[in-house]
Amino acid sequence: MPTPRPSPRRPSGPAGPSIRPSDCRVTVKIDENAKTDYPTVFKTIDVKVRYPRGKEVASLRAVQIDRRIACEGRFHQVMDSDMEDRDELEMMGRVLFTKYGEVRPWIVEDEQLKGTGCWGNELSDGMLIYILSVRVPDEASRGRGLGSLALRSLLRSEHVQKDDIILAWPTLHDQSQHDEETKNLSSFYHKNDFRRVGVEEKEEYARKYPLHNKIFCATKEDIEQIIRATFLQNPLSIRRQDDEGFTPIHRAAEAHNLIATNILLELGVQEDLVKRDNARLRTPLMLCTDQLRLTRELQETRHRRWLGYSYSGLRVEAMLKRAMGQYAGTDDEYVQKNSWGCTCGQCVGGWLSPKIRYALEACAECLYDSLLEMQKCIFVDGQPITEQSILTNEGLPYIPPRLRSRIDVVFYFGFRVIFGAIGQVIQEIEDASNPTAEQIQERILRKVHGDLPWTNSFELQPVEMDAVMYYLSKGGRISYALDCVIAGVPSEFEMDDMYEGVHEFFGIKETEREGRDPELDELERKRKALPACANDREFLLVRHRMGLERMGPYGDHER
Repeated sequence: MPTPRPSPRRPSGPAGPSIRPSDCRVTVKIDENAKTDYPTVFKTIDVKVRYPRGKEVASLRAVQIDRRIACEGRFHQVMDSDMEDRDELEMMGRVLFTKYGEVRPWIVEDEQLKGTGCWGNELSDGMLIYILSVRVPDEASRGRGLGSLALRSLLRSEHVQKDDIILAWPTLHDQSQHDEETKNLSSFYHKNDFRRVGVEEKEEYARKYPLHNKIFCATKEDIEQIIRATFLQNPLSIRRQDDEGFTPIHRAAEAHNLIATNILLELGVQEDLVKRDNARLRTPLMLCTDQLRLTRELQETRHRRWLGYSYSGLRVEAMLKRAMGQYAGTDDEYVQKNSWGCTCGQCVGGWLSPKIRYALEACAECLYDSLLEMQKCIFVDGQPITEQSILTNEGLPYIPPRLRSRIDVVFYFGFRVIFGAIGQVIQEIEDASNPTAEQIQERILRKVHGDLPWTNSFELQPVEMDAVMYYLSKGGRISYALDCVIAGVPSEFEMDDMYEGVHEFFGIKETEREGRDPELDELERKRKALPACANDREFLLVRHRMGLERMGPYGDHER
């Protein structure tokens, strides 16, 4: 259980003045204007406990975190903001939660890492309330239940709802204080019904053993000679555990050291591949995978763009899997399949999942149809299009404001045709291909120019090709339509609600067949039959792989 930092333990000596919690007055206030880059996400909560004469005898400070921002995969980025106690919040967020704000799977599933197992996937729901500090300033007043009163008052307040998750982390402001103080802090929270989440991971590596250290530090040219020389001096050295219980193969896997991993396996450390008797309860394969994940999360948090899993890391992962008897194929096959996080084995290029591909195609075709219907409402009697008509249109908000004076019927018609071409190209992408952003946009351009045939009863007319050329000549781009399509794709959960909502609108229950739209049912059946994948929510990855930054929708001012 992550828990924070109440004041130090009660000292021995004469007792202070008798203060009973029942005599105290408690106030709980929330600050809606926290000083942070994300004021809608973070709100600070202050609890004050005062004695009848007005003296403050205890206090609690917490931060309320709205995880709805995490739906776009930005949870770690937001937790690394300029909030007070930023480092502590960022560490808690990264250790316990994914970038979507959901509990790490192994915390509730892994038999060794889940601790007592009292927590489950409910940790993914509700607001997070993170307790920053609990203080009782007067040492003589500690141990009288004042800190517990502040904590209970928070839990009973209107700011904590039934599904909210309350977290704390037992650390001290003064790290020189005795270890016993940390135990006292943990005891305080246990007495107030807090329970540990998973098993705590140690971060300090007390001292580095020679071979372990060189696996991290030596050059590629030297490491093979170092390992072989160490083995000749003492064959047991390549299986020696360090202060944290890690063997050289654990450290080689964590460092993604391909040469060291290969040599150690050649020298016979296979028994260590299943060892988890270390400070982090990890096998070498788990450490390798952890490091791949951590590098990804740091890139996404700090640079807003993930560059794919490292070649060396994936090759080490494949090597370890083969050594453990798991199928991994050749190195090249493994790298191509896993570079972009695919878990279903069917992502185009390893990054475009079947469900996102299906949704992109459907969204593009839907916009192609709906924009034609909207055209009748926004161009009336030859009058120029209004700003209101632009902002309420499904596609035009993705046209930059600097181009909006150029929007006329022909411009709009050409813009619409591009959506049809996008749907065609997404449908035709081969599963085994790894298309670049340039290839995708070039293929769309060839579609609208008539250089590639249209399928599924679509037939491009000369007037449509002329309209596209007009749109492009006025400064329009393929990327504006692509941006609109990707932004318009509903999440998997939204698609479930969308299908149910259509039938509910007509008063048709899910179990009833009469009156249901067979075409809609068929589309829903096809979507649900597609394999699930870790990439099903990676819209930002899809955007980057298609050569796009987030551009629209634009408001009154171009961003």
